[in-house]
Amino acid sequence: MAELKFFVATPHSLSGIQAESNGSVNLTFKGETTALFAPYYDMYPLETSTNLVDWAPLATLQRTNTALDTLQFLDGDAPQFSKRFYRTPTNALLTPIPQPTGPYSVGTFSMMLTDPSRTNTALHTNYQFMITFWYPAVPQAGILPALFVDKQVAMCGFYVSTAASSWSNRIAAFFSHSLSNAPLATNLVKYPVVLYSPGWTGHRRENTDKTEELASWGYVVVGLDHLDTFLSVFPDGTLQHGQSVLTSSLAAYGTIEARLRDEQFVLDELASLNANDPRLGGRLDLDKIGAFGWSLGGATAAQLCLRDSRCKAGANFDGTFYEGNMLTQTLGVPFLFFCEDDTAAAESIGDDRLPVFNHMATNAYWVKLKSTVHGSFSDWDLIVDSSSLAGVFGSPVSGQFLPPARVSQIVRAYLLSFFNKFLLGEDDHLLDGPSSAYPEVEQFMKH
Repeated sequence: MAELKFFVATPHSLSGIQAESNGSVNLTFKGETTALFAPYYDMYPLETSTNLVDWAPLATLQRTNTALDTLQFLDGDAPQFSKRFYRTPTNALLTPIPQPTGPYSVGTFSMMLTDPSRTNTALHTNYQFMITFWYPAVPQAGILPALFVDKQVAMCGFYVSTAASSWSNRIAAFFSHSLSNAPLATNLVKYPVVLYSPGWTGHRRENTDKTEELASWGYVVVGLDHLDTFLSVFPDGTLQHGQSVLTSSLAAYGTIEARLRDEQFVLDELASLNANDPRLGGRLDLDKIGAFGWSLGGATAAQLCLRDSRCKAGANFDGTFYEGNMLTQTLGVPFLFFCEDDTAAAESIGDDRLPVFNHMATNAYWVKLKSTVHGSFSDWDLIVDSSSLAGVFGSPVSGQFLPPARVSQIVRAYLLSFFNKFLLGEDDHLLDGPSSAYPEVEQFMKH
């Protein structure tokens, strides 16, 4: 068996080019990373030109850092050109996230919103906060992917409560799959919009795996930083530290109310952007709005669906409702519940999601994944090892974690199927019943 070794990172490069008998061109690549990044992926953007002046994106290749085979790409379009040049950046573009699977490249940009109806003098309102957009984009040559998260956020220990330096250093070095400020794709006249709300103290980019996936399939996704967000970086470099104390269900519900106000303000602002923004203007389908979130963000998404008629469908990544008024009111729009495998911690809290699910009259879906914990439904799972994940969230009943890439694949599939069905009217029938393609779903219910 071949022995895997890691050395000091070496630059990416094209290591070989071979013309095939049919005129296609077979390209091979090289580049190494360090052992610290062995569990992750490395991206190789490939561009082409016919004159060495004008370049165009051809493909972005991604490989696991533990792969032993040579990375290759076959250019089947090469016979159409009398001459064809290729290039790839030398950068090590490391990422914890599997590639988005949709037909679109993903663009991204962030902006700060200011709500004039609120004041920050008492530090109890989200007067100013950051949002990030992910959207279907036109790929651009010569542009590297955006960083996974602001370096200040990475180094503050946001993703790992122990703030272990090795994890923070990794996160600071990660890239996303998104291209900063890329032009919006014009394949469709309008794109549906989905809001993302993070977990308690969480950051708007904590589920980039899911936001990029939706954007790659034609959604405009907007992630929010709330008042409780651990750390936000404003455009001028100012660091905004969040505030929140979940000492009781009542306190949690107050936090959800504040978050709900954030989301409703964003929806108001989207109407303005749809009228005036040079990139998004006229391209947002504000009749097709959804929401999802992880943990406290899942409860936030549910409250938006319950109390704002603009929200047509929502999904909850393993979040409880903290005995809020959702337990006594019927959630009237389609809603998808993702649930972790049972753990001692979950059992001690009790599951108040099931009464909400049972109280719904129709279009309610329950997807419970075996061998998962609460953190499996965020980017935590793709970044930290199983022992670190268990140290924060406990272990699954089985004692074994489902591989993070598989969790990502399953959650992506159900989330996309759900929003396609209820925002676009496109049904792939994954939600019809238990699927043989995903046996890891140990409990699927609907009504």
